[in-house]
Amino acid sequence: MKAYHYIGSVLCISKPALFEVGLTRGKYEYWIERTPNIRVRQAGGLNNVAMLNYYQIPFEWQNKVRNAFGDPSDNTDRDKLSTYIKLDYQAAKFFSDYITASGKPLSMDKQMQLRANAEVLDGIANMMAVRNFPQGINRMAALWKSLAKAVQNLDTERFPCNLPSDYKKLRQKFDTYRADSYPALLHSGEGNSNSRKVNDALERLILSLYAMPTKPYGTSVASDFRMFIDSRIEVFDAATGEYFDPKMFYKKDEPMELSQSTIWNYINNPKNRPVLDSLRNDAHAYNNMHRPHAHRHAPAFSLSKISMDDRDLPRKMLDGNRVKAYYAYDVASTCVVGASYSKNKDKELFTACLNDMFRFIDRNSLGMPLEVEVEHHLVNKFKDDLMQAGTVFPFVRWCNPGNSQEKHAEYLNKAKKYGYEKRTQNGIGRFYAKLEANRPKQDKVWNDDGMVYKEEKFSYEQLVADDRKTIEAYNNDLHPKQNLYPGMTRLQVLQQNANPEAPVYNRSILARYVGSRTDTSIRRNQYFSVQNQKYALPSVEVLNHLQPGKLEVEAYWFAEADGSIDEVYLYQGDKFLCRSERMATFNTATAEQTEADRTAMTEQQKYIKSFDKQVKTKRTALAKISIMTKLDDTITADAIMEAVEVPVKEPTFEVYNATDLAWYRSKALNDI
Repeated sequence: MKAYHYIGSVLCISKPALFEVGLTRGKYEYWIERTPNIRVRQAGGLNNVAMLNYYQIPFEWQNKVRNAFGDPSDNTDRDKLSTYIKLDYQAAKFFSDYITASGKPLSMDKQMQLRANAEVLDGIANMMAVRNFPQGINRMAALWKSLAKAVQNLDTERFPCNLPSDYKKLRQKFDTYRADSYPALLHSGEGNSNSRKVNDALERLILSLYAMPTKPYGTSVASDFRMFIDSRIEVFDAATGEYFDPKMFYKKDEPMELSQSTIWNYINNPKNRPVLDSLRNDAHAYNNMHRPHAHRHAPAFSLSKISMDDRDLPRKMLDGNRVKAYYAYDVASTCVVGASYSKNKDKELFTACLNDMFRFIDRNSLGMPLEVEVEHHLVNKFKDDLMQAGTVFPFVRWCNPGNSQEKHAEYLNKAKKYGYEKRTQNGIGRFYAKLEANRPKQDKVWNDDGMVYKEEKFSYEQLVADDRKTIEAYNNDLHPKQNLYPGMTRLQVLQQNANPEAPVYNRSILARYVGSRTDTSIRRNQYFSVQNQKYALPSVEVLNHLQPGKLEVEAYWFAEADGSIDEVYLYQGDKFLCRSERMATFNTATAEQTEADRTAMTEQQKYIKSFDKQVKTKRTALAKISIMTKLDDTITADAIMEAVEVPVKEPTFEVYNATDLAWYRSKALNDI
């Protein structure tokens, strides 16, 4: 361990050197306490010893140090050189970013060594620029000999360089570095192209063997490579017909020997593993294991976005099948705003979920969600109408197929299943779940068909009722983000934190896409029938928008929970006509009439008067037309005959005897 060191421009003496000349620990601590700046560097790490400022220790101890280790002023440029060496962050970045010809980065030790080389050579340049060295061949040679000795005597822990010890080679390296900068320090054979070619081919072969459809083990790949290198098997690319040449993997006429650990390293290299798993596994597994994903946060307002997804209820029906369910979640509140159930997974399941959501929105006096997030399955059938952005929802987000983590509904389904269904229902979970608590118990029994699993089964109605009950508990439980919504349930967050930009719920448009429909006709210019019920036109103006000669229309509606229909939306083709309510009747007996009867009678009379007025107005506007034959202009005045007055014969009347029945009989026979 050297006694003297320069830290920056400060000459220091090491703590071990002071202890070596007789300094006690107590006196050392006394110096540190009484002289604040005496300690230049604290001890730390394996070889990083404490350093004291040489000129701040007592004079008598300076003499002891000089007697033991010599005068520090007699040192060569080795300590003085260190004062000119500065940290070079550009060198550190250059060597950390450098990729060798083999396609690999430099090791950390190599990076530190090359960085130290650059810093020491820059230090030599800095010292030569500041100090006025004598010129001349002999004197320059002596200088470089001194510099070479100084470089070799540098603290290797601080400067782990490997510059030449020969002063001529050091000077040549210095001149090359000054001309070419950092690349001059790289070894000329660092990852040459031939080595890279062999490594690339070997890596391609190993990975190709591991990517075969049979999904071989790593040990099988090692075995196949040995047989290939020994020419016991031939390996070729079935797509291109290219044969792999075993001789390419020989070194000095000897075949390469690859251990299983080497094979493992190639296969599990971070750049190779995703590629292999994309070939050996399905897209869903690859996506969840390796593919980068988007990092998001939920919207601040409810109704900003809803997410929809289907699932099978975990418990089975009596026939062994599962109930198909479709849910709509509000992303901000995580509240279930719509749900539908069916024994079949079809487009009606999706429209029924929307129908349920719209009823929910209507009951809670909420606006239309600004965005809906859906998958292509089932919903793709509506991409050109209902699910076209701007038709019903201002924004529509189509999730990528197979990317379950993209849909918010996937996470919310999981939260509902394991957070609520599992509390009240037996058999909730997956047989292959990692967590033991989420693996349902399996009871195995034997029958004539062999071993089977015993499962409890339920009716369709019970499964739906249980899920509806779970949704109610889920919506009325506390919101998971209590730091944002303290004391509020999911339903309260939905109702009280709605997006102010949410548009008004337009039932007439929605009914056309997700409501029930029937074809009907307008009768007596007043009403039409739906489900054996009469519905009145709101005004006679509706008649003016009908197509000529066509009274046939399409009626759309949303059925209430009890099956009743309170209002119907009338269309003719793509044209919306009106919203109609059920035709109200009134009691004909005045003594029994209620206020509702009198209101219904008044409304009907108003409609009839309005109709009569429209007919009268149009009738009055008609012209009283008389048609007169136009005379031919070619007739001359001479050709006009003089009018002759013809005497009119007075009519004669026959007097009938009303009591003469025989006369009437003969008269009737004569008139036949």
